[in-house]
Amino acid sequence: MHQTCYKEMETVLAEYLGAHKNEKVKIVDVGSLDTDGSFRGLIAPTWHYIGVDTQPGKNVDLVLNDPHLLPFADNSVDVVISGCYLEHTQNPSLLVGEMARILCDGGCCFICASAKSHLHGYPHDYWRIYPRGIRSLLAQAGFTVVETYTIPVDALLLEEYAKHNIVDSWGIARKYIKTQKPK
Repeated sequence: MHQTCYKEMETVLAEYLGAHKNEKVKIVDVGSLDTDGSFRGLIAPTWHYIGVDTQPGKNVDLVLNDPHLLPFADNSVDVVISGCYLEHTQNPSLLVGEMARILCDGGCCFICASAKSHLHGYPHDYWRIYPRGIRSLLAQAGFTVVETYTIPVDALLLEEYAKHNIVDSWGIARKYIKTQKPK
């Protein structure tokens, strides 16, 4: 995982889940294989973390039989996180739909995907996804999009864009039953 992805996930979890550190929260990390760090260390002791990936290895609690299908019941997870994984799946739209399916009403989804990076395996590298792309994926899956952005912030718009080796796009969203969306 990119170091910028880890640091931003730390910030996002603190901002959106910090008030729930003493509550039971079920978190599924999609693409959890520790290739250069994991989010497990960011998880509060009362939270139940499940790392899922397509390959067995460090930080993987559950190996997926299909990279686009999550083996959890509908509405059974409080939070889905995913760092630098969507660009490694052939059909990110299908996977984001699965994230929406397994989330409970009001559940949070925090996604990071490469907007700019070198070609790298895992085992394949298919996409670069920009903030509008993440917004589209989340909206198509039925999420209420809270925000999308890049880290470094606005790096895609700056003249210095070429100086950054890695730029991550972020999407933060919630799942609401359509008849109960907040005003």
